Amino acid sequence: MDRDGKSLSLASRFEKNEELFAFFLVLPALLIVGFKRPELLISFWRTVRFTISSVAIVMVADIAFAVAYNERFKGRAVSRSIILIPWGIPLVVNGIIWNWLVHPKIGVLNIFLTRLH
Repeated sequence: MDRDGKSLSLASRFEKNEELFAFFLVLPALLIVGFKRPELLISFWRTVRFTISSVAIVMVADIAFAVAYNERFKGRAVSRSIILIPWGIPLVVNGIIWNWLVHPKIGVLNIFLTRLH
């Protein structure tokens, strides 16, 4: 029910919950088409199984690593640094690329905008 006491339409309910809309829109269509082309249905369930299993495996592994790295051991600082390096490298590369793009003398974006003028 909305503020006026009227019941909400099915479309307005789905607007509030887009994931539910996608599920109810895709699944019946997949089932209908899947009966005509069973490889689509097989592919869908294979994707669902892969997604659930990979999320479960990653969660278990992450919790195990978190518990292990919470304990004190020799080389803990070095191993934490090694784990954090892949997280920091994209930020550095992004900064270098933007510096190259907007550099006042050799920047590609600066050259492009100068030619437009």
